[in-house]
Amino acid sequence: MKKLLVLLFSIIILPLSANASDVYYCSDTAQIGFEPKLNFKSDTYEERKFKISIDFIEQKVKSKSIYMEDNKCLFNNTDQTLYCISLWGTAFSINKNTLRFARGEIYNKKNQGDSITLAHGTCEKF
Repeated sequence: MKKLLVLLFSIIILPLSANASDVYYCSDTAQIGFEPKLNFKSDTYEERKFKISIDFIEQKVKSKSIYMEDNKCLFNNTDQTLYCISLWGTAFSINKNTLRFARGEIYNKKNQGDSITLAHGTCEKF
């Protein structure tokens, strides 16, 4: 009987936790920002496409291409949005229902060389 219960638990519960994190393919609709090398003159930037792993239940995201590896996230139940910020100055938010996202690169250091940018777009399951 115990073996049967363990088998049922493995079949029903474990797949639910394994599928909590999904991979999404995201694409910017537009990206704007400020260029430090030009005295922070505003500019437009080329839109990016990237893959990101998102776990709404565990409140985690991971994407090397947008510097979201070491990050902290919070899920807002009211608007169904996951908000994240990384140690590298990257911010990312995504609405669970619409899969619309906003992301920013808000680096702030003494000899600023990296652009400060803000982008928005949509994601879809990969």
